Order: sequence, then C-alpha cells, then structure tokens
Amino acid sequence: MSCPDTGSEENIISEDLAHSLGLAMFDDAADRRFFELANGKRVQSVGRVQASCRFVSESSISPDLACIFYVFRNVATDLIMGRKFLGETETLTAHRERLVICKLGGKMVSAIADSGSELNLMSPEFARKQGYVVEEGEEVIMFADGSLAYTSGVAYVSLSVDLRKIHGAVTTAFYLLQDLVCDVLLGEDTLEDFEVFTTHQDALRTGLYDAVVSCVNRIIHIGPVERAISCVQETVVRGINDLFYRRQTPVHNSSKSAYTA
Repeated sequence: MSCPDTGSEENIISEDLAHSLGLAMFDDAADRRFFELANGKRVQSVGRVQASCRFVSESSISPDLACIFYVFRNVATDLIMGRKFLGETETLTAHRERLVICKLGGKMVSAIADSGSELNLMSPEFARKQGYVVEEGEEVIMFADGSLAYTSGVAYVSLSVDLRKIHGAVTTAFYLLQDLVCDVLLGEDTLEDFEVFTTHQDALRTGLYDAVVSCVNRIIHIGPVERAISCVQETVVRGINDLFYRRQTPVHNSSKSAYTA
C-alpha cells in the first residue's frame, strides 16, 4: 500500500519492493540523490527506477504517468508518492503548495502541510519563543529511512486555518521535535480534519526550499516511549520462550516400528 505524502518532494520505493516488481535500478552517481528528513538529517538513495503509475478512484482513472522513484534500502513505508504525482493526478488537490497560513495561539504563522506525518510537530525553539505551555512526555517516531527519534513534550495550542473566519479555532496537540526543519508541521489527521486541501485551499501558499536537497518527511508515530519499550520487551520474551519451547519439544521419529510375527 502506498502513502501519499505532501511532505515528500519525490516518489520513494524500497529496494525490496522494486526488486519484487522486477524494476531495473539505475545506480550511477547521477541516479543517487540526497534527501533531508524532518529532523534535518541527510540520507542518500541507492539509485532510482522508473515505472508507469496511475491513480484509481471510485469515479475515475487517471492516465498512465511515467514516474521516477528513488530507491532506499531501509524505508519506513515501501512506497511513498510525492507531491509531483499527487499534483498531477489531483489526488489531494489541484494545487501543490506546501505551506499553510494558519492562526496558532491567536497569531498568524506559516506551517508545512505534510500528509505523510502521523503527528503535528513543532520545534522547541518556536514553542519557547511563543511562550506555549509544554507538558512532559516522550513519543517515539520513525522517519522515512527507518531511523527513530523522540519528541520532548507536547503543547496544546488553538489552531485555525480558516482565513474567512467561518469556523472557530480548535485546541490541537503539537509534539516538540528537536532539530525540526521548520517551526510548525501539520500532520495528515489535522489536514483532513481542517479540510485544508478541499474547503480551505485559500490558506495554501507556495514555499521556497533548498533545491539541492529534496525533502522526504514521512513520519510514523510508534507511541509513547514506555509502550515502545514494553513492546520490545514482549518481543524479546516471546523469542526466548519460543526458543526454550523448541529445545524442550522432543523430536519424533517418523520411521515405522518393526513388528515380528
């Protein structure tokens, strides 16, 4: 299953999926590209592949598009469809703008719209400058390359993306992430709940970004640190129990017994 990600400038595919689909990979130096994750870390693809893609909805089928996918050995989601594909197929909106002009805590700010993120994120520096109250707590998140990071608290702030002031603000959770590449990032649930790509397209703007390094901001919410540690412990215990069970289970001889008359 693919993930539509407005926070990714390019299409991404895992090396395993590319091989299983029989796609020929080009891995010369010119075919490998650097990408910047949401925490500013830079990672490099191992090559690229080309494939024909189409978007199928209940009412229509888009024409085939020749798409380039950059290949990663380790990737959180096997297939990520970036903004270029989403814009050409009008999957989310006819526009490909990435910035959302919104009112946060009563002040106008620009936030990155990232449909590939399962959480709203905020930089600790921005939260401190704005004087937001930050509650303690750590959440584990996974980036596009499979690496993990930890948030450093959560701020609950009133949010509105309605420039026409038809609807009121809603208190929204923003998780603080050190080295976040922007001040504020709006995740998939918030973008959908506030109807950013449909009802409130007037809040979308085009942003200027580094053209040398593309962004890939797929962010998966693993859960609270305590729960993540508990899951790891349970996995280890299950593995030990399975190993112990296999060693204790007697091996049955499948050969037939010999009988004498």
